[in-house]
Amino acid sequence: MVKYTCSKCLKDFKQKGHYTRHINRKYPCTNRVIGDFEKTEIVKPKVNSYEEITLSSDEKVMHAPIIMDRTDEIAQRVAKIKFDQKKTLNLKIDRGKGTASTTFFIGASKAGKSTLMMHLWKKHYSRKSIISTLFSENSQISLYKGRKDLLKCDAFNDKAKKYIKMEKHINTKTGNKYEFVNLFDDIVGSRHNKLLMKMVLSYRNSRMHTLFCTQYSNLIDKATRGNINNILLFNMGTDENTEVVIETFLKSTFKKMGLRNMTEMVLFYRRVTADYGFIYVQPRNGKVSFHKIPYETLKKK
Repeated sequence: MVKYTCSKCLKDFKQKGHYTRHINRKYPCTNRVIGDFEKTEIVKPKVNSYEEITLSSDEKVMHAPIIMDRTDEIAQRVAKIKFDQKKTLNLKIDRGKGTASTTFFIGASKAGKSTLMMHLWKKHYSRKSIISTLFSENSQISLYKGRKDLLKCDAFNDKAKKYIKMEKHINTKTGNKYEFVNLFDDIVGSRHNKLLMKMVLSYRNSRMHTLFCTQYSNLIDKATRGNINNILLFNMGTDENTEVVIETFLKSTFKKMGLRNMTEMVLFYRRVTADYGFIYVQPRNGKVSFHKIPYETLKKK
């Protein structure tokens, strides 16, 4: 029987047709025998190509795209951001023109969202002409003490829901004579979504402001999201929660910044929000800015 041998890799073929296909294949074999060892060289396809390549053993594999580690580059990008803490203390938020505003603080526990909420309330809403009510299961903590112009409710139940509806009823009957602001600190769950949507979509037209602290971004559906005046995003604790926030509020912005995949976006987000940093998103005009809370300064207030 005639054998056909490749002069390059010394592989034997019983049929001439198989030998011819081997010689004429797209990626030529480059194996060479050096002593008792076989040195194999593989022609690499271009980066991001999924074309099949043939190894010396004739085994076909898929060549996945090469993802370069850009950790240092992302760290440098974060380092270039100027976190003006004085500017954060004087942060101007959209209070709504002629009506009221809704502001969401989203982040993990101890990220600084409650502290910033109280600071912004004191700066923009704490006055005798505004009736302010706090709904929190921890209304006794020092952050909320000494606030004589802040009514407190340590639960969010049917009575609390009736209280909010009463505010709406009062302004409906008086032609928006009064201005209300309701603060929620990790107390409203998904079962209250209908009321939350009303507060964002319609109750603000009755001069009812909402400051809302939560650890869960999934409370905000698409219909509600575009009508929120201010969204402040803090450290989310886990990569899974961070991905949800990015997908919901920041993916298009991060892509424009040159972040190429979710891994890079999560890394950038976690670095920006470390040490009481936060991202201020204004959905109605598409603006995004980066800030950091001077935590010790606010804590003393």
